[in-house]
Amino acid sequence: MLRLPASASEVRRFLGSFYCAELDELRALFLTGRRDARAHLLLQSEGLSHEELKQARRILMNWDGLGLNSTAEAYWDFRLGAERTSIPSSVDLLPPEIGAATSRLADVWGLSVVHTVNASVDVAFVLGGLLPSSLARVAFLSELVQSGQLTPGVIVGLAGHRYLTRLEAQAADAHGICAQTEAGALRQALEVAFCGYPFHLDVAPDYGGRRASTSSAFAWWLSNRTDVMSAAVITTSIYRIQSHVAFQSQTNGDIPVLTASVKNTGFASEPRTQHYLQEIKASLDAVSGLARWANDHR
Repeated sequence: MLRLPASASEVRRFLGSFYCAELDELRALFLTGRRDARAHLLLQSEGLSHEELKQARRILMNWDGLGLNSTAEAYWDFRLGAERTSIPSSVDLLPPEIGAATSRLADVWGLSVVHTVNASVDVAFVLGGLLPSSLARVAFLSELVQSGQLTPGVIVGLAGHRYLTRLEAQAADAHGICAQTEAGALRQALEVAFCGYPFHLDVAPDYGGRRASTSSAFAWWLSNRTDVMSAAVITTSIYRIQSHVAFQSQTNGDIPVLTASVKNTGFASEPRTQHYLQEIKASLDAVSGLARWANDHR
């Protein structure tokens, strides 16, 4: 299973493992079978709800606009600027053979299993996001701290400016959380889980009129900090690579970082092939920046 680089010295070893045979296989399979993939997506769209159908049509229009020289990952944007909850989840949109190849890569990259850590760090970041994922991350961090596996000097909840969706608001009510925003819900979850333990919530400003990405949130948080010598990031398994690299890319690997990830949550069911492909694309985008850095610092 792919081991994430804790420091700058481990980046090149990580890159050699990241760009693996399973990734090459998935890319090649998708490109040779993209017509079949389009036909399968179109067929599966017939049973979607109204909202899912709208997004499926946007995906098809995006695919139809791509040229013959487009990379495989150019097709793997199922969000198209919307929240992750917009990705249709009631059915698998891709053919079984692409689903199988996606699963093989997800297993190699460790995107579907729990990852724990055993360390003492200056700061542990628990990332905000969709409500089910945020609550699962807080609960997972609480388990790590109470078991003694992770000892942070301080816990930081890192969120962005975003109102909860209707479904998230309903889930918040079911959990006894009275909040209208991602940050408010994360704060209440931290207050319950870490009463008496040092923590605080930081809300990254919007960038370009949009909610801060994980990378820009870390950049903002680290911009005026010189006292952090080690860190841990608490995220969800499907996001483990991009969350880890988002922190590391802001520090040039100078601050050792470990990433713990809880089982995938926030989906109507287990993540579908389209969810994994979306995050595989995001991981490729994140790691490409890390690869450029490694090339510049040979």
